[in-house]
Amino acid sequence: MRRRSEGGRAIGRVSERIERWTGGGDKGYGAEFARAYDEGLRDLWRRDTNELGKILLCRAENKLESTTRLVQELNQAKAFPANKLGYQDYKGMVELREAVSRYANRHICKSARMEPEDLMVSAGCGVVLENCFFCFCDYGDACLVPAPYYGQFGRDLGMRAGVEIVKVHPSSASADRFGKLSVEDLQAAYTPKCKVLLLTNPHNPLGIVHSKADLIAVLRWAQSLDLHVISDEIYACSVYKNKDDFVSLADLVSELELPDEHWVQTHCHTVFGFSKDFGASGLRIGALHSKNSAIVHAWNALGYSCAISSSCQWDFAAVLGKDEFVADFLAENARCLAQASEKLTSALQQAGIPFVGEPSAGLFLFIDLRGLLEDNSFDAERKLWSRLVSRGVVLNPGQSCGMKTPGYFRLCFAWMSDPSCLPVAVERIASLR
Repeated sequence: MRRRSEGGRAIGRVSERIERWTGGGDKGYGAEFARAYDEGLRDLWRRDTNELGKILLCRAENKLESTTRLVQELNQAKAFPANKLGYQDYKGMVELREAVSRYANRHICKSARMEPEDLMVSAGCGVVLENCFFCFCDYGDACLVPAPYYGQFGRDLGMRAGVEIVKVHPSSASADRFGKLSVEDLQAAYTPKCKVLLLTNPHNPLGIVHSKADLIAVLRWAQSLDLHVISDEIYACSVYKNKDDFVSLADLVSELELPDEHWVQTHCHTVFGFSKDFGASGLRIGALHSKNSAIVHAWNALGYSCAISSSCQWDFAAVLGKDEFVADFLAENARCLAQASEKLTSALQQAGIPFVGEPSAGLFLFIDLRGLLEDNSFDAERKLWSRLVSRGVVLNPGQSCGMKTPGYFRLCFAWMSDPSCLPVAVERIASLR
């Protein structure tokens, strides 16, 4: 039924369940955020040609110079065979799973082995997570997620799978507690509805890695309650400082002697991908490692609607098979991320703008702008966000990351391909004092 028109197009009706996820509100500011982003794309900052343009620091994508090498390799991929035109294994074609296995065993795992038969590959880590929650939860069940967290987890868990997020906040409001895994905080947030614990390591939005000791303590606690544990490691190969500090869940469960080996085999799952570490979010390649045979079987049904195109799988498998290229690419990418992070943190320190922790991984950090708020409320945070947009800087507000304390913002430093914009953005932020 036609309701009204906008720009010559009829505006129809959508279901209430999808309106909840597209209608705006607190989570990302909806249309207001999209408008700021779209305007930024049309008037993007350029060092030599548009120094007054918009600086978009709100999207966790890697567009630094190192990522251009991937395009050259993809353009040299092997000829596509005719027998791949038909349906393939919905868990991912065997050539890709073998290549992903080899990659993970060389660059993510230190002691564990991710075998091809324990890997499922689908169109991005978001849908991989969604499928996991279809497997582990019924509609209305809940998942524990330490806050702050990636702002789109609500969509990944809730939009179709119908799983609620139970936010785990630190017992202390001190910034040095953000991202610190604590059994006490998890226990305080836990309810019987919780079936899953979702961790992000390296952490988004803090840009830190979890300590091995904290992860072990949390694993033992999760086992005591028979919870599934998912470790989202989409930034596993974007650690640019103290690389050995990162420990994959796959390694932990292979090293630990937990009392229930069956729980380890059936309840511990690792998610990783290539959108962030390879600057290839458009290829839509995410992976799940799980030894739970029931999940592997379920993927034969779930994978139908989220399979990656055969041509993309074929080409990327060929790229991953080039060991020397992959190693060089990841090393160069880490160097570029380190340079961009250093440029940003130096500018923030010079401007007296605090940030949380000591970032060493990922594409972002979490800045503390509480001193610029009119009052201690999320309405004031939204007003500050709008003031930042008016100065040509678009960030992610802390409220969209599950924060209960207003005034924090995620700042992504790798979307703008020229890191020289970062000190300019900091100057614009500081000018609001």
